[in-house]
Amino acid sequence: MNSASQQFLAAGAELLRIAAVDRVWLRVDLYGEHAQQARVAVPVEARVAAFPDQRWHGAIAAVAPSVEGATQAVAARVPLDNPDGRLLPGMFAEVQVQTGGSARGILVPRNAVIEQGGRRLVMVQGDSSFFPSVVVLGPAVGDRVAIVRGSTPASASW
Repeated sequence: MNSASQQFLAAGAELLRIAAVDRVWLRVDLYGEHAQQARVAVPVEARVAAFPDQRWHGAIAAVAPSVEGATQAVAARVPLDNPDGRLLPGMFAEVQVQTGGSARGILVPRNAVIEQGGRRLVMVQGDSSFFPSVVVLGPAVGDRVAIVRGSTPASASW
């Protein structure tokens, strides 16, 4: 081996520069029920703080087959077209993953839902008192859950 071909680098020296960033890979960490719903080809929208008015659109290309131990997240990879080179490796993005259809409903805290005998109930305020109402739950949003359908006091059997 010729020692003349060896080079020493100082700490922090640039080893290589990525020349083309016309397409970047976005890593999305998915948690809880979102990890179960995300699949290949699901649409994704990303925004970065440096360019708040611009949105990048892509679709999930791959979902990791395992959960990361420390964060309990499942990683998904999304290729994003970046023709103007604004997105750079290492940037953080705010991401919306379309994991299902939209649902209309009222958001209530998860702990406001009472499970009783296979039914889900919430307490509803009437004129001068509260009454239990059977409800059908929709998607969860953080620590809240959507109520997509509920029964009226007249139709509930107690």
